[in-house]
Amino acid sequence: MSEGRVKSILDRPHLLFIVIGVTAVLLIPLMSAFESVLTWLVVRSGLYIFIKEVLQPIEVRMVSVMLGALGFNINVFANSVIVMEKGGHTARAGILWNCIGWQTFFLVLITLIVGFSGSYTRKSKILCTVLGFEAALSISFLRIIVSALVNFHLGYWPAVFFHDYLGTVFVLVLVFVFWVFCYKYVLVPRPTSSQSLYTSGEVHGTERVR
Repeated sequence: MSEGRVKSILDRPHLLFIVIGVTAVLLIPLMSAFESVLTWLVVRSGLYIFIKEVLQPIEVRMVSVMLGALGFNINVFANSVIVMEKGGHTARAGILWNCIGWQTFFLVLITLIVGFSGSYTRKSKILCTVLGFEAALSISFLRIIVSALVNFHLGYWPAVFFHDYLGTVFVLVLVFVFWVFCYKYVLVPRPTSSQSLYTSGEVHGTERVR
């Protein structure tokens, strides 16, 4: 009699997302502390100048183009303030160097280091790394877009609440989802020595039969 395969949590999406959501909420204080320490290090090292002068204007242009595609009339001031206008209603969204999501790149980098602790093929690791940094860019971009939309439709304080609290949960959930996807579909375990010997034996056996 064959036994059915034991299902893991990866095979139960509803349970998986409940676990991810609860874990993300519990990690908010740790994430806030992580961002504070990271900001202090970036300021002390002077790296914030590069973020402010190079990355911030690029991010602001990307956000303004996306909001324009959503039907808003956009004006940008000083590479940090986006004025959104639609249907006679106007709102401002400030994008500072510390709010463009560079912390997410460091978070993804740390999770990549930890996530690759197992034995996986080099090709799958490279693919996962590329996807990781693309995910970090997308997550940061979406967080700013959603914050701007909340600011326009609901007001300043709901936008602040989303950015500072719900936005953190949003980032953590998407990072968890990224790793679930990688472990299930991207990362390929490296063959063990016993598997290699078994495969080699099969090949030699086939040759002898021929």
